[in-house]
Amino acid sequence: EFYTYAAFSNALKLNKTDTAVEIARDYKIKFPDGDYITDVSIAEITLFKQAERYDDFLMRLEEFLTTYYLNPAAQKLFAEWAGFLMERGRYEELVEKSETWMNLYSNAVYLDGTHYWSGLAELQLGDYAKTVTAMDTVLTRYAKGPYAEDALLRKGIALFYSQQYEQSGKVLRQYIKQYPNGAAIDQT
Repeated sequence: EFYTYAAFSNALKLNKTDTAVEIARDYKIKFPDGDYITDVSIAEITLFKQAERYDDFLMRLEEFLTTYYLNPAAQKLFAEWAGFLMERGRYEELVEKSETWMNLYSNAVYLDGTHYWSGLAELQLGDYAKTVTAMDTVLTRYAKGPYAEDALLRKGIALFYSQQYEQSGKVLRQYIKQYPNGAAIDQT
């Protein structure tokens, strides 16, 4: 196992993309529960992104998120996956897969992200009621999480866009009170 991982690492260092991919595939087949499985998987994801092999990048990323949904690295990788889809305007896909994963992996480390990112995609799609619902979930279940601050802002924005100005004002004032030095204080 160690020698396979070492060969993979060396192929990465030498920028031998195809060789690294082949060794990674071999490693994952031979050692699915190996000591380096997370390292190999994450390096492979990064490699595909750097090589602009985006279909492979997304496939490996989704494979990781559905296989290692309890791994602490999955939270960061979920945000990378969601951000990638958002940048490309693939909002429906983001919402659909997030909802599927919410149901399949109810204890995933990235569960807060499924609500936040799908709510953000719904905001882009103009479904403000779904945005408010998603952001409320983040704010109630994950109030101390990394998405809470922005969820409050996005909820206020969704209420504003849906012309619920009084509610929007309350939420945005709550943001100002709760996050006086917040990242979006000027936007609020």
